[in-house]
Amino acid sequence: MGSAGRFDGRTAIVTGAASGIGRATALRFASEGASVACLDLADAVHDTAATIRDAGGSAVAVAVDVSDEASVAAGVEAAATELGTATILANVAGVLRFAITHEASVPDFDLMIAVNLKGPFLMSRATIPSMLANGGGVITNVASSAGMFGQAFMVHYCAAKGGVVQLTRSLAWEYLKRDIRVNAIAPGGVATPMTN
Repeated sequence: MGSAGRFDGRTAIVTGAASGIGRATALRFASEGASVACLDLADAVHDTAATIRDAGGSAVAVAVDVSDEASVAAGVEAAATELGTATILANVAGVLRFAITHEASVPDFDLMIAVNLKGPFLMSRATIPSMLANGGGVITNVASSAGMFGQAFMVHYCAAKGGVVQLTRSLAWEYLKRDIRVNAIAPGGVATPMTN
């Protein structure tokens, strides 16, 4: 795809790759030489992988529910089978709902914790063993400014993204001396299909 080659010979897993930040992340990794496993439940994930392949890159689309342990395990295994062991993980998949707190539904709260917080935990847990066996790796979690400062009408989203911040800090300390670098980014509002 590109000539930069910063990630030549490396495999990256990107969750939420069907649209928005996840799609942009997958395309960027591919443009710099990575083989990209595009994970998402939405059918559009196939378009992301096809766009990468059409540009001369290497990519596979894998249907994965990041909130489900078995689905995550199967997705990581499928990515390794198709593209090789991943040393890069970008946990981008997320969901967003707005609600007045005393009217917020418990199912919406559970969904946001499951996808936005449990998802990065499960994905990290599934990829860390192979990173350790292959000399290390990098994990980047997409948190949110809402997880840093809190915002009205987003209690469940803020709680989940605040958890991502602490999950990242914990992983970073735990694997600091084992050659796995763990960071988070905390974007503000981004115009994506989900926010629209």
